[in-house]
Amino acid sequence: MSENNFKNSIGKPLAGTGLVALWLSAFFVPIVEISTCTQGSEDAWLGSLFVFFPVSLVAVGLAFLGTGAPTRIKWLSLPLFGLLPWAAYIAGKYILGTTLGGNHLCALSTGELGFNSYPSSWWAPFWGPMQLIFVAVTAWCLIRYWWPSSNC
Repeated sequence: MSENNFKNSIGKPLAGTGLVALWLSAFFVPIVEISTCTQGSEDAWLGSLFVFFPVSLVAVGLAFLGTGAPTRIKWLSLPLFGLLPWAAYIAGKYILGTTLGGNHLCALSTGELGFNSYPSSWWAPFWGPMQLIFVAVTAWCLIRYWWPSSNC
């Protein structure tokens, strides 16, 4: 099977599936803040980091199957232009507040500094940087869709 034949028969449907999965993955970065933080619970962030982050990486891999050639699948990436800045803002907020500032995840989410008295999990400082890595890789994928001749 030639490379062009593969991209048309298998690559494009998988890339479309990957792009739709990226919508959900990019949406789950900021939506983690709807957590209730009952007694400092970090479960929403834990699920986001250990479940949605690996799923997001698979989605990015699938989406990259459709890059490099002119295709109509790129139109499925349009919602990401709105979701990625929102996700980057939230990830940046947690990098500044938790990774660099040492605050509890719930203290940033709710604005109540009383949550800083609860112990933070060992993985909490990594949440923001990992989500920002996802946003950056997804943005690179978008560049490859819309500007395939670019050298990035």
